[in-house]
Amino acid sequence: MVLHKACEDEWTSSAVKSTFTIHVPTSPTSEATGSSTDICGWGWRFSCTVGAASTTEPPRLVDANSDIPIPWRRISVHFDPYLISDVNYGKVTFHLNTKNLVVIQDEPYQSEVLLPISSSSGSKVKSKSSASVRPIPSHSFVLRWYMYRLDAVELPTISIRVQFPMDLGMVLPRPLDTRVEEALAETIRGEEAIDIKFYAYTRAGIAPDGKGYVARPRSLFGKLGLLRGHSDSLDTYLSGLAGTAGAQFFEAKMVDLDGDVDVEERFTDYDYMSDSDLDPDEEEELEGEAPVSDVHTEDTSIVVEHQDLAIPDSHPASPITASQVMVPRRKGRIVVIKGHAFKTWHALLHYLYTNKIAFRTPDGSQQRPSHVPKCSAKSMYKLADRFGLEDLKALALKSIKAQLSRDDIVHEAFSSFTSLYPEVMDLEVEFLLKHLPNLKEDMEKMLKDICEGMRPYSSVVLSKIIHRQDLLLWLEPVSNEPLSMEEV
Repeated sequence: MVLHKACEDEWTSSAVKSTFTIHVPTSPTSEATGSSTDICGWGWRFSCTVGAASTTEPPRLVDANSDIPIPWRRISVHFDPYLISDVNYGKVTFHLNTKNLVVIQDEPYQSEVLLPISSSSGSKVKSKSSASVRPIPSHSFVLRWYMYRLDAVELPTISIRVQFPMDLGMVLPRPLDTRVEEALAETIRGEEAIDIKFYAYTRAGIAPDGKGYVARPRSLFGKLGLLRGHSDSLDTYLSGLAGTAGAQFFEAKMVDLDGDVDVEERFTDYDYMSDSDLDPDEEEELEGEAPVSDVHTEDTSIVVEHQDLAIPDSHPASPITASQVMVPRRKGRIVVIKGHAFKTWHALLHYLYTNKIAFRTPDGSQQRPSHVPKCSAKSMYKLADRFGLEDLKALALKSIKAQLSRDDIVHEAFSSFTSLYPEVMDLEVEFLLKHLPNLKEDMEKMLKDICEGMRPYSSVVLSKIIHRQDLLLWLEPVSNEPLSMEEV
């Protein structure tokens, strides 16, 4: 076998990643066609072919110091849907990462497959020798062609992520994460299950001077070890909080998680005042919401009074009617979140722990388990983009797309949020152009606002719309008469 599995499959909510080492034959003249790997995911396989070494076919590699040709091998990696070739999964995409391999650009490859695959294509192979067993169709596709230099010190490796459509609603099997194992092991040793406390703001309002502000922070708890490993950006942020990245975070110091903390009750530097995960400040307090005390407690322990505590019979001393027992407080780090709302941060922590997310819809029609917190798709997209959480970002984008409405598309397309994210901008411009003939009045009002300087961030969106031929559907011809030469 040419492909040797380097580790167990890694599962997410919509994808499975398999990593292999490619064992290249030691003899430069030998070729290898590897048999299929064992079943990966829940029914597919991979295979690999290695061509004989060459110094003449393009690309031709030459040692810069000696002008001696460097031999290299042509390697192709194949995907076989195997057991899932007849399943209606829709478009399956592939993401490949390699080490010690270089892509050969001019070779044909396949980055996606549409399932099910027609039974008329591909060869038939039997899963067992018994004639009574129904043959399983094999449809093998070349995913990529690579070049491997024979002067490389290490064998090549390849990771293949098989991605399924988000709307399938799959619940993929996931083994116990190593982070969860470590957290459970720490509790056995008496360590705390919580070592970080976040404060995030819940309300937004307008001050008498006209400035927007956020207010009323609430607390959320977590464990750093369970929050790591989702993205490099998030890990860097958390390392800064833990004081291990050389960052100057005041949160890096260990404090009493159960004590009162001096958290700023309101501030005006929030960069996303249209955040729909912030409630209006004039509303009554939400049920269960408590304001943060301005008193900071330095004590790291509490004193508990135990009445009528007796010493065991083995001690001749008199019974003790009261004693002071020192109970240690929980120590950890406290972080104040000033760029994202409480609801958004709550939903993020829940997603990082459980891989479950629920987005709020305008009509509130989305059903969800009661323990899954809801948040705004736009607010979560902003947060997922900040920390490079691509799967979560894709889920948020899907929800944004599903909630597009003709009634508010003009406002959404020309919003400050849309101006920051090209992917959101593209899908909203596409939707707007589709309904443009029915949006004349809204567009005229929006163009007036733009011309008066009220939306300085809208230039890119407006440019995209102007340069699309679809705009002709909205513009009415001034005259049906042909232009004269003078007018031309």
